[in-house]
Amino acid sequence: MTTKQTAPCWQNWKRRGRAMPKWTDAQQDAIDARGGNILVSAAAGSGKTAVLIERVSKCITDPGHPVDIDRLLIVTFTNAAAAEMRSRLSVRLRQILAADPGNANAKRQLSLLSGADICTIDAFCLKLVRENFFSLNLAADFRLLDENENDRLFEEAIDTVLTEFYEEADPDFLHLTEAFTTPDKDRDLFGLIKELMRFMNAQAFPFDWLEQAVAVYDPAVPLMDSPWYPVLKRQVEEMLETAAVLVKQSAGQLPPEPAYDKYAEMLADDRQLIAHLQSLLHSGWDAFMKQGFPVAFTNMPRVRKDIDPQVKAALAANRDIYKTIITKDIKTFLVSDSADYAQDTADLYPIYRALLRVVQAVERLVREKKDELGGYAFSDIEHFAIDLLMEKTADGTVQATALGRQLQGRYAEILVDEYQDTNEAQDRLFAFLSNGGNRFMVGDVKQSIYRFRLAMPQIFMAKKDSYTPYNRLHPAFPAAITLDKNFRSRAGVCAYVNQVFSLFMTRRVGELDYTQSEYLNPFDSTPPDSVPHAALHILDAVTGKDHVMDEPMAVARLIAKKVQSGETVQDGDSRRPLRYGDFAILMRSMRAHAGDYAQALQDLHIPVVCDNATGLFENGEIQLLLSYLQVIDNPMQDIPLLAVLSSPIYGATEDELAEIKLTAGYGRFYSAVFHPDNSCRSCCAALRKDLSFYKKLAVTMPVEAFIRRLIRDKSLFAYIRALGDGQQRQENVETFLSIAGRFDQNGGLGLAAFLRYVDSMIRGDGKTDSAPVIVTDENAVKIMSVHHSKGLEFPVCILAGAGRKYNMQDLTGKMLLHPQLGLATKCHQEEGYFDYPTLPLEVVKRESRLAAMSENLRVLYVAMTRAKSQFISFASVRSLESRVKTLAAYMQQGMPLPHLCSKLLYDSDFLLMSALCHPDGGALREMATVEVPVHPADFALQVVFHTPETEAPVQTAERETAADPRIVEQIREKLDYTYPYTALSKVSGKRNASALDEAVFTGAYVARSVPAFLQPDGLTPAEKGTAMHTFMQYCDYAAARADLEREIARVQSAGYLRPEEAHTLDRQKLTAFFTGPFGARVFGAKAVYRELKVASFLPVRALEQVDADDPVFVQGIADCVFEEPEGLVLLDYKTDRVKTEEELLARYRQQLMFYKTAVARTLQKPVHAVYLYSFCLSKPCEYK
Repeated sequence: MTTKQTAPCWQNWKRRGRAMPKWTDAQQDAIDARGGNILVSAAAGSGKTAVLIERVSKCITDPGHPVDIDRLLIVTFTNAAAAEMRSRLSVRLRQILAADPGNANAKRQLSLLSGADICTIDAFCLKLVRENFFSLNLAADFRLLDENENDRLFEEAIDTVLTEFYEEADPDFLHLTEAFTTPDKDRDLFGLIKELMRFMNAQAFPFDWLEQAVAVYDPAVPLMDSPWYPVLKRQVEEMLETAAVLVKQSAGQLPPEPAYDKYAEMLADDRQLIAHLQSLLHSGWDAFMKQGFPVAFTNMPRVRKDIDPQVKAALAANRDIYKTIITKDIKTFLVSDSADYAQDTADLYPIYRALLRVVQAVERLVREKKDELGGYAFSDIEHFAIDLLMEKTADGTVQATALGRQLQGRYAEILVDEYQDTNEAQDRLFAFLSNGGNRFMVGDVKQSIYRFRLAMPQIFMAKKDSYTPYNRLHPAFPAAITLDKNFRSRAGVCAYVNQVFSLFMTRRVGELDYTQSEYLNPFDSTPPDSVPHAALHILDAVTGKDHVMDEPMAVARLIAKKVQSGETVQDGDSRRPLRYGDFAILMRSMRAHAGDYAQALQDLHIPVVCDNATGLFENGEIQLLLSYLQVIDNPMQDIPLLAVLSSPIYGATEDELAEIKLTAGYGRFYSAVFHPDNSCRSCCAALRKDLSFYKKLAVTMPVEAFIRRLIRDKSLFAYIRALGDGQQRQENVETFLSIAGRFDQNGGLGLAAFLRYVDSMIRGDGKTDSAPVIVTDENAVKIMSVHHSKGLEFPVCILAGAGRKYNMQDLTGKMLLHPQLGLATKCHQEEGYFDYPTLPLEVVKRESRLAAMSENLRVLYVAMTRAKSQFISFASVRSLESRVKTLAAYMQQGMPLPHLCSKLLYDSDFLLMSALCHPDGGALREMATVEVPVHPADFALQVVFHTPETEAPVQTAERETAADPRIVEQIREKLDYTYPYTALSKVSGKRNASALDEAVFTGAYVARSVPAFLQPDGLTPAEKGTAMHTFMQYCDYAAARADLEREIARVQSAGYLRPEEAHTLDRQKLTAFFTGPFGARVFGAKAVYRELKVASFLPVRALEQVDADDPVFVQGIADCVFEEPEGLVLLDYKTDRVKTEEELLARYRQQLMFYKTAVARTLQKPVHAVYLYSFCLSKPCEYK
């Protein structure tokens, strides 16, 4: 979606009519600080981009010591951000020149700006590698491979390498295949290798990382010395500590009365049991496993008198939680003791070493293929840049290369935006480009939401933890500066964000402790609106089947209600009514549900612009085009064939398709299309003709050019534009054509290879994006993903689908990968043909789950911080009351423990829990069986329960309006108007000569030809006649007269006749023409004109039953015209099966009349004779 990114910070305030504030102290520090590495932690809406630009501006315009702009490296996350920064710097420099035209430095910086390194990291690495290609032994003209081509090279290489390893039959490799493949999923190993190699590339030295990841499985290394054990111990300690805290909380809830003594004894036993487990864990893993488990908890005492039911319910809820932690959560780690671990590593080590050898072989082969092609992927370019800057010494340490040391003096400062999304390879790259104290890094770990791109937010956090807070009076470096002032959102929105994340975001879940230093501090000081700035809408999914409870419709109705009721929003110092363009609907995943929300809005006549909800190949226009290409390549595919026949290209109805199919019985649909009984069906005939033509054409043209020809011939763009979102659909087709163009440029091997290429793209992930959405209505509701919304802002943000479960599929793969812990899998038991979990796998799975939950929490943060005036969430919650009870149990102490947060599954869990402890969450607290502490709040939270009774239909903007009598009369005049030339309007202004006598043919002629399957040679009479006419069109008369068979062979070899057509030519009748008396007249003629194109105007009365002299343009091709002393002789060949020449002449009377007139006008000579030569009658028939 091409949505404009709003100007940051105070530029919005100035535009809204407010005085521009001064820089905050923290912003001023970020602009002015010099002397070492600086990390700026910039909260959402804090103006980090403006600060970055101001710092650069000051640096290059410093009156005393200006730094040339080309001595700064400015790295942005996107090309658009780089272009915006370059543009803003240009504006700033031009403003300086406008005020001071003689400013030589400003002129110099402006001249250097176009060559300055303001770019993405990919663009920088590419520039660096191109400048130093010779140092890497690369071709100077190497090109970039797109993602799909790079994937294809990897797939081919993996296929080749695996085949070679299978042939070698190495036992360890065979064990590897047995561990990672199953009979129905033999490509699991294939995908695993691809994912492993992609993951490795996030490391500066990928194969060092992999070798180390394999080495830790050496069975000589005991469990206690392995990298897993410290992490395992910490994970279990955290769980035990959580259980201990819950026991302590429960004890604190007991009233000091004798009636509760049995509960106190129970809790004391539980506390002792947990303490015992903690002691055993410190003794060692084997002791913990063998002496600590199984665990036996005592039953809850049955005390019936003088017990507060709420206290009892709270105790039971808490006890269920900590019992689950010990008996289920910790139990997942009890898969092996030291001996089992040693056996597992002994089994896995040779398998992983075989995997290492396979990956190394694949890497070598891929590199060879890329060197041959002279093309590389961006990941290759990044590692080439690393190779240029650093190298490993013999002892394994990393040092700068000679070029690296040289480049360290090239840049006065390196400024990197969005640093929270860097990976280890990129961090090292910037470190070795730096002189050690000239990096300026900006980011916000709370907005790191690109884990799927292998971002490593822990890099940012490690710097934040180790850097000294900046003090302008006593600066010490490296320094950290925090920007916490929010210039985007109203105070109520900021307060809601702070409340939610102060409860849940911790170092373990969120990878950051959301304390006061991380709070959003609003610049906004306007009084709160009457409408709350925060709202939570809850739908009970149990009743979700009722259309009234449909979440998309509930969202659409809310938007309609807000706009139609005249609700206002703060805009600068004044208020204005809400518009549809003020709303943005955000969701985690667009593909499955975005269309439902768009449809609901459209049903209420609300304009909507939906971001790319589908992949390119899921769009109907692309599927039609692909089906057509598949049919041209191989028409034996029934599904694409049916799709094409039923499309507007051929227009077959469902009934017609059924009738066509019935003619071929159980055969393929292709056989039915080519069945003689369907030869007269227009859709079948047209398709047969097109397939014959396009199959030949596809061989002769590049794929992109061929597809464009197909689109033009079939007017597909006209059809696509006539559909809804026609312009968007055409852009999608252009995107598809660009894929074909890249395929051609990369040495494409024709249509069949292109279709295989596209199929591999679809099978790979199917996520090739559609063309960017074209915004044709700015006053429309925007629907987009949370990831796409990053960096944008909207007056009202609606988070849809908050009740949908988080996607944790990454934790279910056969191999789990972790940047610090390496790789882990299950162990394969060959004898029993089953897999069982290993200790490393459970450790990695737990750490990966925490990382995934941290990212889920950060995605929620990004969604909430897009809102300027209102943040509204919608959650459909299954079994709402039961879920609230569970969540309330987690909140008994007012703040859930990190381990409990890691067990949550939905955004709605976090939002419901925050609402439970908000003063306005009383309705939710009534559902709970335990008491939840209420926290003071300085913002209103609207909690709305949607039920069928509360969902009244929204009146749309449509209303009846009184008719205007004047307009009614104008419409009546137009409806009553009769066109005086109706009969003439039905006559075509242009005709082909062959169509002049079509009216002569009636239904009696339709079924006269014998079906092809009854013909000995398989051709219908019509096809035989066409073959005769084709031969007469392309043959050499003299050669045919001298040696007919030889001439037939020549015409066939030239491609004008198929072998079966040449075989059916009637040699006797052809010989009769060439050697007969009429043939002699042709050979004796003064001049012969063959295939003569002619055209002329005829009066319409000569063609139609219309009393008018208006001209009709007629064009055609005369078979043969020869000149005799008396004048021109017109000759047309006919193969019609007739009994008399009168019958034949009657059929073509108008056509012959036209040809006689047109030939005379074309050659400017009189026509003295006109003949039809009938091959059926073997004689000429003269028209008089």
